[in-house]
Amino acid sequence: MSPKASMLVGVIFGIVGLCMLVGGLFWLVNERDFLERAEIIDAEITRIYTSVDSDGDRSHSVYVEYVYRGVSYSERLSEYSSSMTEGKEIQLYIDPENPTRIRYTNMAYFGPVFLMSMGVLFLTMGVIFTWFFAKKVKMQRENSYSENESGNIGHTNDGKTCIYAEIYDCTLDNTYEGEKKPWRLHCRYVDEQQRDHYYTSAPMWEDGRKYIGRMVPVYVQDEEHYQVYTEALSEKS
Repeated sequence: MSPKASMLVGVIFGIVGLCMLVGGLFWLVNERDFLERAEIIDAEITRIYTSVDSDGDRSHSVYVEYVYRGVSYSERLSEYSSSMTEGKEIQLYIDPENPTRIRYTNMAYFGPVFLMSMGVLFLTMGVIFTWFFAKKVKMQRENSYSENESGNIGHTNDGKTCIYAEIYDCTLDNTYEGEKKPWRLHCRYVDEQQRDHYYTSAPMWEDGRKYIGRMVPVYVQDEEHYQVYTEALSEKS
C-alpha cells in the first residue's frame, strides 16, 4: 500500500472509530438512564424467526408476550441469544412510561459496549495505518538522502545548487572571544571534472568531529556564497 493510501485508510478508520466510540458513549449514557427508571417483569418467548441472507448470514427475530399493569403486550426484542427458545420464560426491563420499550436483562448493555469496542478497534487500526504512513514517508526521505550522498546534484527553487560534500575535518574557531569556542566543519566536493571544491560551515556549538567522513548537503550559489546544511546531520542522526 502506498503512503498516501495508507494515510487515507488511517484517517477513514480513525474517523469511523471515533464516531463509533462517541456514539457508543451516548448510547451507554442513554441506556443507563433507561435502566435507572425501568422495572423488571416476566415475559415468555412466543416466536423466533430465523432468516438467511444471500451471503449465508443468519438473523433472528424474537417475539415476546408479557402483561404489565393489567395490559397484555406482544413485542419484538432487539436482542438475541443462542440460549433463547420458544416458550422460555425470561425477564425484561420495561419503561414504565412506555411499556413497549423493553430490554432483555441479560444483555442490557450489550449494544453500547459492542459499539464502543468496535470504535476502539477501528480507532486502533487508524493509528496503525497512520503510523505506517509516517514510517513509510520517513523511509522514503532517508532513501532519498542516501541516494543523494553518492554525489548527485539537485536544484532548489531559488536557483541554488544542492550538492553533497564529504566532511573531512572539524576545527575550533579561535576567532571567537570567550572560553567556549564554536566548531566549524570543513567539507570537500569533487565535481565531474575531478576538481576539488572546499566549503566551511557556519559556527556550530556541538562537537562536529563525530560527523567526519559523513556527507552533508551544501547549497551553492557560487564559490563565495554557499551554505553547509548542518541541520541535516542532526536530522539523520
